[in-house]
Amino acid sequence: MFSAGEENSVALCQMCNGINLHIHAYFPYYVIWTIFGEVSKASAQGQNVPMYLLTKAVGIIILFSTVLIHELGHSYMAIYVGGTVSKILLWPFGGLAYCGFHRDYKRQLAVSFAGPVVHIPLFLMFYGAWFLTTSIECGALNFNPFASYYDPAKCFLPNVLNQAMALQVYLMAFNLLLPVYPLDGGKIFICMIGLSCNPGVNTLANICISVSSVLTLCLLGLCVWRWNWMGIFLSLWIAVQIYQMISMKYQGRIREHPLFEHVPVQLRVVEQRDSMGKFNTVSNDSIKPGSVTTE
Repeated sequence: MFSAGEENSVALCQMCNGINLHIHAYFPYYVIWTIFGEVSKASAQGQNVPMYLLTKAVGIIILFSTVLIHELGHSYMAIYVGGTVSKILLWPFGGLAYCGFHRDYKRQLAVSFAGPVVHIPLFLMFYGAWFLTTSIECGALNFNPFASYYDPAKCFLPNVLNQAMALQVYLMAFNLLLPVYPLDGGKIFICMIGLSCNPGVNTLANICISVSSVLTLCLLGLCVWRWNWMGIFLSLWIAVQIYQMISMKYQGRIREHPLFEHVPVQLRVVEQRDSMGKFNTVSNDSIKPGSVTTE
């Protein structure tokens, strides 16, 4: 259920630079549920059902077009810094770009920032279209991308563009301001710490796990309180990624994790004891003191 791997996706097409676009098996069900899930509720509220369905359908197209452009931002930056991109996956929780590159702090920062910053020109593009198409009765004198919808019969396009602008703000803020792994903000947060004080890999992993766990629990609680099912599933997926990191850390394999594989090694002197007394050995920072390792 929480897997976003090759076994659960279908190849849709190949884009520039050989990047394959995949669609997750659950993606069509999410689209159908989003568009048609509340038709009866909209009808009971007296809404124009065809206009409601059209607005929902256009909203889905804008959402996943935005997500695709976001992932292309990551992908082309990864290629620019000397990496490769095998595929981009669109699934109900958004998108994933499968990038391979040397993940030192500066390259990881560049790739992580490249996705969220695409929302700035997208916002300006949608704002320009809104400015040219709106009218006074559709909010021309009271610009607010988070405003409630105006009369859909007269203001369909301004309503859609308002929704598109709000989406850019939400996605950029969610990805940049929430320091939770595996979101972009979590990777940026760890890279900034690594660049500023160069801690060991275990310290970085502990910070990432602690901050991500607390904020994910808060996000899950908020989504449960508001009965946001997609938010609940997203929180659980994030929790699975954090659990995998915890498992790798306690197995002594934290340096195999993509986020930490290029953290500079820090050596330390470890005091050990055998039948002949105490002696000192040199160990790297990803190995627990007293643990047995083989080279």
